[in-house]
Amino acid sequence: SADGLITNQPNLFLLIKTADCIPLFLFDPVRQAVGLIHVGWQGADKGIHTQAIKLMAQHFNSSPKDIIVGMGPAICASCYTLTDSPSQTQDPRWHKFINRTGPTWHIDLKGLVKSELLALSIKPEHIEDMNVCTYEDNRFFSHRRSQSTGEPEGRFANIIGIKSQISSTK
Repeated sequence: SADGLITNQPNLFLLIKTADCIPLFLFDPVRQAVGLIHVGWQGADKGIHTQAIKLMAQHFNSSPKDIIVGMGPAICASCYTLTDSPSQTQDPRWHKFINRTGPTWHIDLKGLVKSELLALSIKPEHIEDMNVCTYEDNRFFSHRRSQSTGEPEGRFANIIGIKSQISSTK
């Protein structure tokens, strides 16, 4: 029922399911807080990834400079294509991330997300991208690939959490 979750509670693990959308893992090692965001076309357009960083700052006093970001497998710009002109072509935020090749529009969701995270002061060295395209790599589910090939459609689980520290006494 949600595309984003954040917590600082130990032993509470967050889960989202994705196919072509970006699973965005957030970890603040200083404040011991995590987030897990499902970033699709609409979520990216509404800035769910930037809202998550701001909410971590608001609720857990996280600093963007401390947050480590992991980008899981998602569809790449070469494979995320549309035949109709996206409404975002007039939005300056998207100019670098929507390109037209002949009759085909290519959408670079990861490019937009990375750009906006950097603008929030996330350190470039704190952004780790698996660089795996779900459409190209059949080890992963892809909604778009299943539509074109007829293969069964599925989702994979993305999980993040903080384990509590167990102290041992002798």
